[in-house]
Amino acid sequence: MTVIVFGSINTDIGLGVDHLPVPGETVLTAGYQVLAGGKGCNQAVAAAKLGADVRMVGAVGDDAWASIPMEAMEAAGVDTHDVRITDKPTALASVMVADDGENAIIVASGANLDVMASQLTDVRAEDVLVCQMEMPFEEVAKALLAAKAAGACTILNVAPFGVLPERARAAVDIWVVNELEGEALAEELGLGGGVVGAALAERLSSSLGATM
Repeated sequence: MTVIVFGSINTDIGLGVDHLPVPGETVLTAGYQVLAGGKGCNQAVAAAKLGADVRMVGAVGDDAWASIPMEAMEAAGVDTHDVRITDKPTALASVMVADDGENAIIVASGANLDVMASQLTDVRAEDVLVCQMEMPFEEVAKALLAAKAAGACTILNVAPFGVLPERARAAVDIWVVNELEGEALAEELGLGGGVVGAALAERLSSSLGATM
């Protein structure tokens, strides 16, 4: 079994601040960290560290920022042969985290916008495809449909939330949502509001015929 991650690859600039700035405000901080990031890259590294055989499908630019996530994935044992280099710059995220735990994030998508479902090859019935929504939605939909046609298990982390075609929704075996994403998905499916927590997960699972 191979865990195939079809996802985003970023370099993150992490900034610890005492409070998040309001519009027009400048906030000073003593330093910063430059880290590998992107939901796809993070998922791939985490799965590899847990002992899975992992293959990453994504895109980076031909620039210095690409080396940070690529080296992190390779150090964890992730197969990166299906990561393509594009004319767009490697995605860059500015991540501000305040002392109270609140955060604010801006992502310049860059090469993530060039990730294509056609990069997804050699999917087997025993494989698991992991997707999220930081690439073009239509490419995510195509990847889910291709993996499902091959008989693979499909997992979709609906973050950031976006609308997928009904056929692509039907190709998802396991949905990963937080409370806000779950509520947005329920609204999209016309399930009504006012339901939260386990009851919301049960309603979504019943409607989608999948695991939440």
